[in-house]
Amino acid sequence: QKTSIAEAAAGLPLEAAQALILLGPETEGLVKVPWQGLPYDLSCLAAASRMFSRLVPSLGEAKCSSLCSALRGSDVPPAIAEVLAAGQSPSSPSGSPLPVDLRHAALETAAVSSGFELQQVSSPIESLKAMLKGKPTACCVLLENYIAVVEDPMTGMEDEKEVGASCILIVGGDLLGPSFVAFDPFGESGGEVNYWSMPDLENSKPAAYLQLSPILP
Repeated sequence: QKTSIAEAAAGLPLEAAQALILLGPETEGLVKVPWQGLPYDLSCLAAASRMFSRLVPSLGEAKCSSLCSALRGSDVPPAIAEVLAAGQSPSSPSGSPLPVDLRHAALETAAVSSGFELQQVSSPIESLKAMLKGKPTACCVLLENYIAVVEDPMTGMEDEKEVGASCILIVGGDLLGPSFVAFDPFGESGGEVNYWSMPDLENSKPAAYLQLSPILP
């Protein structure tokens, strides 16, 4: 059975995702979003928290800031502490990526403690299909070899920067491509929302797809 164009679009369109995730009260100084400076994996969880709280107001707008404050606290579980210690790009002191199972455990621990369900899926397509059913859903994709495109603000010239281990949060997309609307936490301002194609995703070596949904009151 063929999928119609109207049935293929899932989740948030690009402009809506940009507004729901990136717009906030943080307008003073260098801090633009609550998760700025956190590891990329946990930044995606925080971005999902802000998005879900705005889609489901009963969750509370303060949920994202509370989560980020807790992650910066001194009393965090060992798995999260190890990821925090590894820096924004979750790598070991030798420069190799942290084991995916450790990154998965840290993300799951933080998600469950913040009132979210997290389950591993075989493909982001599964998350897009959940979005089509009207379920608040996002998909955290743990990447092992992300190469970002960075634009020089002075010249406008683009250059590649090897990031390595990273994470993106898929919040929408198109089943016909497939293509994705994804939040990428890389960057000095705390991230951006862009289109990702399936080749873009595959080139970044996805290691795990973790579907995230809020536990509704």
